[in-house]
Amino acid sequence: MRRLFACLLATILGMSSQTLRAEDDPLDRLEPDRMIGRLLSDDMLSLMFGLVRRSLAAAGEGGEPAVPTAEERQRLEQAATAVRGEVLRTMGTVLGAVEAEARKSLREELGSP
Repeated sequence: MRRLFACLLATILGMSSQTLRAEDDPLDRLEPDRMIGRLLSDDMLSLMFGLVRRSLAAAGEGGEPAVPTAEERQRLEQAATAVRGEVLRTMGTVLGAVEAEARKSLREELGSP
């Protein structure tokens, strides 16, 4: 799996930016701002910063870091699952764009339709 990822990364980095940024570029549809908004909510930020605050307070008193409650762990796990899904969808979009460009380059090199 690491070799596949390394090959994919090398392919992406090896392509010129002009090749990747075509007029109908599927990468333009990723909309990073919307992805972040779907992954991070006010509730999730409150949970994360609340845990950090509790840990800092405990550390200030010489105690152990705060341990998330069962409910907090469940919410964090749900958020992690959502992030993984979004990352996989994004990787699929990038892979599709790279494949389309590789096929286009191959057709142009071979002169076939």
